[in-house]
Amino acid sequence: MSKSQSNQNDSRNGIIDRKLKLLETKLHELRSWEIGSFFEFQSNTMMRYAAERILQVCVEIVIDIGMRIVAIEKQLVAENASGMLSFLENSGIIPDKQPFHKMVKFRNLVVHRYEYVDAEILYGIIKKNLSDFEQFADLIKKYQLKKNRHST
Repeated sequence: MSKSQSNQNDSRNGIIDRKLKLLETKLHELRSWEIGSFFEFQSNTMMRYAAERILQVCVEIVIDIGMRIVAIEKQLVAENASGMLSFLENSGIIPDKQPFHKMVKFRNLVVHRYEYVDAEILYGIIKKNLSDFEQFADLIKKYQLKKNRHST
């Protein structure tokens, strides 16, 4: 099997679908929590740490999906998440990389500056930006539909 055939099979064997389902599950879990006011959130270290971890996992899923698509389309691996987002934008898979670039910046903060993640940033993402993850999932589903139409 050629590398091209292998990559096409990866797009059809459910890997992206499984990751999209996991993203949906994680967002549903986070939304089901009673986050409360900012003061309540800030005061609850367990809630903050759990939210931080779920958001990090959500961003990792976005990165994984994007990297898989880059590999499928280009048969290469993007050097980094920023390069992956540029490829997705330039390919018309996402209209604007900025909301997703902010996700990656958040993930980098959590991973590399883990000693202190501002509760205000976490709270803001939970209250205002979870829809960015859903937008990404919707765009990927549209990409998959278009890809499946062209491959049949």
